[in-house]
Parts: sequence; structure tokens; C-alpha cells
Amino acid sequence: MEVNFEKTIKYLISLSVLVSFFSFATPRVEDVLGRDFHNEYILYIGGGPVPYDGIAAYHFMLGEENGDQVYRAFHYPVNPNKDVMDWFDNDILELNTLRPLYKKHPGGEINYDYSVPGEVSLTFINDSGKVKKKIKTDSHNYVTSGPGLMALVGHLPLKLGFEALFSTLSTQFPYGPSYDVDVIEYIVKVVGEESINVRNTIKDSYIVELAPLDETEKRGIYMKAWISKDAPNALLQSVYASSAQRKVVEKNYADRLMKVKNAVKIQSIFKAPKKT
Repeated sequence: MEVNFEKTIKYLISLSVLVSFFSFATPRVEDVLGRDFHNEYILYIGGGPVPYDGIAAYHFMLGEENGDQVYRAFHYPVNPNKDVMDWFDNDILELNTLRPLYKKHPGGEINYDYSVPGEVSLTFINDSGKVKKKIKTDSHNYVTSGPGLMALVGHLPLKLGFEALFSTLSTQFPYGPSYDVDVIEYIVKVVGEESINVRNTIKDSYIVELAPLDETEKRGIYMKAWISKDAPNALLQSVYASSAQRKVVEKNYADRLMKVKNAVKIQSIFKAPKKT
């Protein structure tokens, strides 16, 4: 049998390149969550630009919705008034994947249905009625607007050099009047470590950056967050802005920094049911 060594070598080189690509490809968030526990705690955050200069609470806890166990991520003002009604925000997440099931907000509600493979069915509900949308996607989608984002970041296996990709179904609703939905690909990565002073206590943290994978994407968000290394892996301080403002924020974020004021640990680790 005659062997074409030139073709064989080219094939082996191509195969080597392909194996290297998949070996070093950036993982997806849904493939690295893999944690069978959920943190339960209340976090008080303050500072940042108006209207975010008051004190707000983030509350993360297990719960039930329609008979299923879920992970709830609340955000609400400590001192409610008519100017901060938008601070009431509740993301209800699928327990083991942290995909959104419902968003409940004064401006409206979103229901997510994953019953059809490769498709997400969204129902937008407000005083005007209901609007339904179907989005084709093969990836899990996660929340980048609202407290569900902090739940997601707090459950990642953070370490220096960590990075992962994920998708989000980006929409103005219920914070704005539009029902348009864009599928935006994000990258989240640990870019450094820092010890910061939190209420006269030095806390070790990972510096996490989250932004659209396409740096020219203007419809997404940009976040830089300092996440505690110890349980419950809580947000210690952060900067949050539109991705269109990223370059401005990166140069000078001091006046936009929101810092933790206090943390109440309800139960730092709770074992969730094993995946079936």
C-alpha cells in the first residue's frame, strides 16, 4: 500500500491544531458552575452615582415557586420612597443551573420557558397586557440586569486566571418600554486580586470583570466587581455601567464605586438536591 507522507503530515498537523483549540477553548459558565451548594445571605450596598447613592439590600436565599425549589435573588431599598421604586427587583432562578425562571419588578414581569430544546419562550407581563417572544439559542442564558447577576458570579469557581463565556437575553423590559430581545455573548474573568478594607476589616478578594465578548457591542453592560474569596463569596464593591461607557469607566471609576456597608450571613452553605 502506497502512503502519501505529505498528506499524512498535513493531516496530523491539522489534527494537532484542532485538539489544541478544543483543549484551550474558553469554557462556558453552564459547564463550570458544577457546585451543589448555594449561599444564603443579606448584603447592604451603598454609594455610587445618583440615583444609586442610597443603601440597598441584596438578599439571596432558597425558596419555592410553583412547587419547584428555586434560588431567589432580591434587591430592594432599605429606606423605600417613591424615588427608588425601581430598586425592588426579584430574579427567581432555576436551582442547579441558575438560569432565570422569572423576573418580578414594579415595571413588569418576565416568565422564561425552556420546555422546547434550543428555544427560550419569554412572556412579558405588565399593566398593558402580555407580549410573547421566542428566541432560538443552544446556550443557557443568564441575567445581567438585576440581582441574579450577583448570584451567578458568586457561584463561579473563581481563581486567578479564571474565565468563562455565557449568553444573555438582553432586553430593556421591565426597566424600559421596549420588548426587543438581543442575544449577547459575554466573557467573565478574574483579572486580579486585592485586599480591601470593609468596615475596618481587611478582606481578600478576586477582581472580576464582565463584559460583552465583542468589545464594540454597545447594548450590553460592563461590570468590575471585587468578590470575597471566602464564603459566601459576596460582592464587596463594584462598578456597573453600560458597555458603551466601558472605556470611560475604566479610566475613572472612583465616583461610581458602590461598596458593601454590612453583611448578614444567614447560612453560608446549603446543600442543594443532587442533579438527576
